[in-house]
Amino acid sequence: MIKHEDARSGTQYVAVTEVNRHEPDPSTFAVPGNYKVVDETPPTVESAAAGH
Repeated sequence: MIKHEDARSGTQYVAVTEVNRHEPDPSTFAVPGNYKVVDETPPTVESAAAGH
């Protein structure tokens, strides 16, 4: 339990319960099939001069 005291809002108590510490389902972090990576980095002066 955490106790937080603030002059404006008073004293608040926070308790965290039912915490699941297991590995999450990998599908939660799966990249969608239609995801496309686009490089929008502007060219540098060196690469523009070299013709890249």
